[in-house]
Amino acid sequence: MKKKGAAYRRMLMSFVAVFSLPLCLTILFYLYSDRVMDGQMEQSDQHLISAIGSACDQEISRYQSILNWIADSDAVQILADRIESDPEQDAQLKTVLSQMAEISGQEQALFVCFPKLNLVYAVENDTVNLYGIPEYFGDTGLQMYLQTGFSACRMAGKWGEDALVLTSSDGSSVVVGVVADSRMGAGISQESGYDWLLLDENSNVLRGDMALRTYQGRSTAASRIDGWTYILINTGDSFSSASQIRLFFVVGLVICTLIGWLILEKVVLINYAPVEELMRPFKNRRGGRKKNEFQFLQEQISTLISRQADMQSTISRSKSEMRKWHLSMMLAKPYIRQESDPEWQNLAGSFADQQNMVLLIRPKPQPEGPPVSDGDEELRQFIIENVFTEKVGESFACHMTRIDGYQAMIVSDPDLVYKQPKLWEIIYDTQAIVLENFQFQPVAASGGIHTGAEGLHASYLEAREAEEFVSAVEHDCVPYDTIRDNILRKYDYSVQAEARILSALQTGNAELAIAFIDKILERNFSPNGATSNMRRCLLGDIYCTLLKAADEKGCIERIEISYNSFGIEQSLDELRAKYALVVRSICQDTQPRAEISSDKELCLRIMDYIRENYADPKLNISQTALQFRMSPTALSSMFKSEMGKSLLKAINEVRAEHATEFLRQGFSVSETAEKVGITESSSFIRLYRKEMGITPGQMKTHLKNENQ
Repeated sequence: MKKKGAAYRRMLMSFVAVFSLPLCLTILFYLYSDRVMDGQMEQSDQHLISAIGSACDQEISRYQSILNWIADSDAVQILADRIESDPEQDAQLKTVLSQMAEISGQEQALFVCFPKLNLVYAVENDTVNLYGIPEYFGDTGLQMYLQTGFSACRMAGKWGEDALVLTSSDGSSVVVGVVADSRMGAGISQESGYDWLLLDENSNVLRGDMALRTYQGRSTAASRIDGWTYILINTGDSFSSASQIRLFFVVGLVICTLIGWLILEKVVLINYAPVEELMRPFKNRRGGRKKNEFQFLQEQISTLISRQADMQSTISRSKSEMRKWHLSMMLAKPYIRQESDPEWQNLAGSFADQQNMVLLIRPKPQPEGPPVSDGDEELRQFIIENVFTEKVGESFACHMTRIDGYQAMIVSDPDLVYKQPKLWEIIYDTQAIVLENFQFQPVAASGGIHTGAEGLHASYLEAREAEEFVSAVEHDCVPYDTIRDNILRKYDYSVQAEARILSALQTGNAELAIAFIDKILERNFSPNGATSNMRRCLLGDIYCTLLKAADEKGCIERIEISYNSFGIEQSLDELRAKYALVVRSICQDTQPRAEISSDKELCLRIMDYIRENYADPKLNISQTALQFRMSPTALSSMFKSEMGKSLLKAINEVRAEHATEFLRQGFSVSETAEKVGITESSSFIRLYRKEMGITPGQMKTHLKNENQ
């Protein structure tokens, strides 16, 4: 066998160990079977020799009875006396013997021997023949049968082979005998590999092959004749069948072992081939002591399993992040069915037939103290995500994602409307747990309850509006239902727009006032503008603004057009013409612009400067005073005296006005704050709410609903 590496040898030994187990079991089974077979054969031989002895004893006993009866017969004794005195009486003797043979049932091999006369009368084939003793019994004669009683011996004589001769004698004058039936025990001779012997009390062979006397008998049986023994002899072929079975088994075992060994080595080589291929670069490595292949492969497998575990962890995290991304898209944008994305569809299916509500949760900013680092902020977000998911998830199905700096939780339940009090109770308890254990206060705002994935976006927008109220009113929890009635639900006619119209009317600039009114009408009477009822209210508000300006100027009596003249059934051009007529009637006696006071002119220049630089974060009272080379106090006093409002309010109004336009264009609250020169979103929200009456998020929602 070729020398292989340790991996090959260990693999081979493993296979050999596995192969040896059935081999050992087979050998043990063979030994056990052989032992059982020997016991059964011995038992069978004992039964066989017992049957032979019983059959032969019965037949010999019959012969003994016949011979004793003949020997004791008066007729035989009388004939014996007559033959000794008168040999011519043999004819009569033959007649008597024939009759005896007929009576005894023997048709042949019955004889009467007269030793003194050296004559033998034998019944053969219904005839009585006369022989001499040497002729009939051979060279051995009949000396041993002159003893009294029943006896037996082997004699060849005229039969040409050893025969069992049974005799009965009175010890002197006559010997009566019979040659045992040659069929006695003939059945056993037909058994392949077996023969049997009959021994007398002197161990002389009475029946069987004399040469077999030296053989050791397998089984013996005692005869009913005193001192006689039956012995079953193994002639050398008696175990031929068993030997053939053993030989076949051994040869088959050897052949199977060789074939199994060849197959085993082939299988080992096949299994070792990939190991050897993997180990080839390692074996060819120069320098250093070569490791055992199993040790090397174990290290590689451990590394592979570790990498696979890392890969599974990475895949799991990626799936989680992908799921969060899909949730963020569902919240940030209106729901769109994307049949090509199964993950999207599976996620959307989890919200179908469910009542869903979006919660926005974030750490509450601390107005005092050092700013929170990015690492601490991430830790707080992580705590919020895990604690709220665990607590809310005990009673509701929830999904958490991160969007626009908030932890957004989607809570789903078929009966969420009825279970909403329980949900808020859990949220309050969770806020208390976080504050107690992690020393920061999470704030939460919720949107409304909507059904299906289609309502997630609407609930998210509502949650953003509620979250802006959290910043404005400093509450830790604001459900959308509590602020629903405070959200703007009317036409677009802001306080700033009205102020611009009044300012133009006060300065006598009729065309500018008409342009402002036209812009308001176009915005609200567009296809995406206000509703019919809201338009009717808008027309009345604009008319009231004109009456207010006329009253301030003291020319209200000049207005000849009544309030009822403005209706939504009129065209936009008709409305514009009527409003233009009222504006011109108000401004017809106003001083020309050249006659405006110098302070008023300066204030108008200041307003122009504010409108041009509202996006500058540095724009404030000091910066404006520096630009116009005045002290901040004098500038503020002069501006409020001429314009009726403080300079700071004017700056905030301009910024709020432009912020509304940016929100209309789709910019976020934080982006809008930057565009109007305010760096802090919370400061912008408070400023906007103070100037406009609503938060930026509410205004954005209102504008989006108008567009839709």
